[in-house]
Amino acid sequence: MQLRFKLFVSHSTLALVPLVLFGLLAYWNTAASFLRIADDQVRTILDKSIEQMEGLIRVGADNTEALAKMESARTAFRLAEFDSDMSQMRNYYQDYLKTHAYLRNIRLVTVDGKEVISAADLPPGKKINYTALAWFARALNSEGIYFVDLHVSPEFVAPVLLISYPVFDGKNTIGLLVADIDGGQVTDFINGLRLGQTGYGYIINNAGTLIAHPKREKIFVENLSNSPSETLRAAVAQMRSLETGKSRYTYEGVDKYVFYRPYRNLGWSVGLTIPVSELLSGARTLIRFDRDSRRGDYDRDGFCGADNRRRHH
Repeated sequence: MQLRFKLFVSHSTLALVPLVLFGLLAYWNTAASFLRIADDQVRTILDKSIEQMEGLIRVGADNTEALAKMESARTAFRLAEFDSDMSQMRNYYQDYLKTHAYLRNIRLVTVDGKEVISAADLPPGKKINYTALAWFARALNSEGIYFVDLHVSPEFVAPVLLISYPVFDGKNTIGLLVADIDGGQVTDFINGLRLGQTGYGYIINNAGTLIAHPKREKIFVENLSNSPSETLRAAVAQMRSLETGKSRYTYEGVDKYVFYRPYRNLGWSVGLTIPVSELLSGARTLIRFDRDSRRGDYDRDGFCGADNRRRHH
């Protein structure tokens, strides 16, 4: 009797193995399908968000170029050369700021680094030595649009993206027109992204530093390339190489996926991250639903069969 019972248990256990394996394979297949679907959908979201961000930056660049090419810019530099009253010119640029909400400031700077106009009302402070700034000489020699990466402005104590364009008098460069673009408006297209319950968007620059993140205390402070997580460092290396793809990594003890796309104009990478458990919960729900549906069919068949047997008897 005991032998027969043991054989029954052994055969029953063995019979369950294919079911378990089938369940695991079904889950893996469903999870893989979910991941592919998520990848396609997230790419669309990222592409659209980057397109919106690019639109604002492009508007800023086009307007900066247009302002630099206006006669008013050349006039301002000529007036400054003779120490003339600049109030009327400053009023012109202040009015421009009022009608372009994405702008924080417009500056006119001579080739020797003297700021002749700053349209924004800023508290008096130490004058900026433009010639000591690494980007200034490059911007003067660019002969076109020049971007200075997102950084914290000492005047506004807030993120700004600088866009400059040389002001020409004939063939001679007489200065720069520099526009301070509100960095918050640029990155809001990514900061507003949400995926599932806890997924969010972020941006890293070409050094791996966070320049957009829901936790503002991390911005310009945390460099993900220096993370203690090896898997995160590997993901960031791909992002800094301006790759398109997805990676799995651990961040602050949470197992996550990140989907990323490059913004090549500024060497940024835009990521959308979500915990693995949250992303794959849809696959588990689908498997559970499928199993429950099959079990319901089986139970109904069994009940109907028993009922039929009772009626036949």
